[in-house]
Amino acid sequence: MHSSIILLIMNSVTGVLIVKSAVGFLLVKECRTTADSEQCHRTTENTNPAEHHETERNHANSHNENSYDMCVATIEGQAFLWHQVRAIMAILFLIGDGKENPSIVRELLNVEKHPRKPQYCLASDLPLNLYRTSFPGIGWQISMDTLNATISHLQGLWTQYNIQATMIRRMLCDLEDDYETNQSSSKKIIRHQYETLVPGAKTKIYRPLLSRPMCESLETRVEHYIKKGVLKPELKSQVSDAATSD
Repeated sequence: MHSSIILLIMNSVTGVLIVKSAVGFLLVKECRTTADSEQCHRTTENTNPAEHHETERNHANSHNENSYDMCVATIEGQAFLWHQVRAIMAILFLIGDGKENPSIVRELLNVEKHPRKPQYCLASDLPLNLYRTSFPGIGWQISMDTLNATISHLQGLWTQYNIQATMIRRMLCDLEDDYETNQSSSKKIIRHQYETLVPGAKTKIYRPLLSRPMCESLETRVEHYIKKGVLKPELKSQVSDAATSD
């Protein structure tokens, strides 16, 4: 199965991430960044017509284009685990924002050393998209009329949302210019785009993941639901076997 999630990132994060679980694996196959190539055009008008001139500059360079870059992470898995993908992206956001070291990925994947997950908010599911599934021995038959209609519908959506995004980007160009002109040198550039995709309370002092309270282990939760009769007893041994397997 394939899924993609569109991210707003603060810094570049590269590498391949493989996550194993009792029901399969997820592989971050591709992480592709598309730079915002938009140019902001500013026209300055003076009372003297001879001094009327138009200036064109790359707005992205003056306002840190990284905060407007779009990154697409393509993930393949034997099972599509909606919340597991959100957990992966939440960790990558923390790494990209400089709050966690990339080594935290290996630490969290070491279930013998860290059998319980630290508490943190999942990334938003807004950009998460399951877009392709495949099953052995099955060849899908595609209606060309339906395919045509689907493409036309998606092109219409793209036009609508891209116009809205362009309008908002233009407004940001002007407002960020005003902010830079009037701010003192001690103030930082506003870069809050990615916060929309990372819900939860914001704290002044960041608490590292491994120092946070831990959730219950998978084994503990399985045993709890077995006692309540929700799960079958044999599932406990299956979870133990999956945890000890390579």
